[in-house]
Amino acid sequence: RKVLSGSLIDQRGSIVAPDKLRFDFSYGKPMKTEEVAQVQNLVREIIAGGYDIHKQECALPAAKQVKTLRAVFGEVYPDPVRVVTVGPVDHTIDKLLADPENEQWNSLSVEFCGGTHMDNTKEASTFAIIGEEGTAKGVRRLVAVTKDAARVAQEAANDFDKRVERAGELTDTQALDEEVSKMRKEVDEITMDYVRKDAIKAAIDKLKEKVLAAEKELIKAKTEGAVEWAKSLDVAGKPFMVEVVDVEGDVKAMDAAMKVINTAAPDTPVCFLSKSAKGDKVSCLAVVPKAVAGKLDAKDWINVALEQCGGKGGGKPDRAQGAAKDASKFAAALEAAKGYPAGKV
Repeated sequence: RKVLSGSLIDQRGSIVAPDKLRFDFSYGKPMKTEEVAQVQNLVREIIAGGYDIHKQECALPAAKQVKTLRAVFGEVYPDPVRVVTVGPVDHTIDKLLADPENEQWNSLSVEFCGGTHMDNTKEASTFAIIGEEGTAKGVRRLVAVTKDAARVAQEAANDFDKRVERAGELTDTQALDEEVSKMRKEVDEITMDYVRKDAIKAAIDKLKEKVLAAEKELIKAKTEGAVEWAKSLDVAGKPFMVEVVDVEGDVKAMDAAMKVINTAAPDTPVCFLSKSAKGDKVSCLAVVPKAVAGKLDAKDWINVALEQCGGKGGGKPDRAQGAAKDASKFAAALEAAKGYPAGKV
């Protein structure tokens, strides 16, 4: 209620188990991470304060009059009812009953509760919220842990923070991209401080942005290199061209080079092949101009080559492209690409 001010907040249930606790409350939207952090800090302050927890059975009608009472909506309570209070204001339950409207009680937690397991807040040792989720329309749930479990959740965040930091030092873009993918999956599988987890996810997203920026620069460099390479080729008087483009199978770079050739030799049919250094990708692009239409089919051309590597492609008779995942027979694919137009043009 202190953090989500301006909203009508009522308890909708709670469970205190040996391994964790949960608290359900009425609220119409997910809590912001900074709001979860505020709640977590407030609880940690109460724990660090070492406040005594007061417990007493009281007459139900009198107990219901106490200001700031938390009770579950719709719950039927016994009479007498067990009242539990805790907080930074000096008090006793008898004082609360004698002066139920006192504004000081706003700083206290006052509940009807059948079973609290501590006498002083310091017994909780520490506290970590590990989840915030919706359970029904208009109902949110906070899941938290204390003592050793809370420390484990915090240590898990520390360990993952270090992992993200190490990932940020990687200079190999592909290695970084693979680690980012792993971290995105694994961070959701690990129980850790919810607030820290949110910050870790943001840091992982930053690394992904770094990968995308590096890939963009790499694509730009490949494309520029492919264009310069294409400009250097001797295209005069050739009935057809089959060339290997050193761009790691990047189709955009191959297309940029193809435009250069098509402009320099508009009546020459052209087929480009390219493979990745890892050998897990083969790309093929073919263009058949109108001057040889009916003699060659671009789609047939690329498939004759790609089938050597277990791949295939699609397109139209004048332009087609495709790919394969096994470059071990790249040489055979190249020979097949050269053999297809031979004798036809």
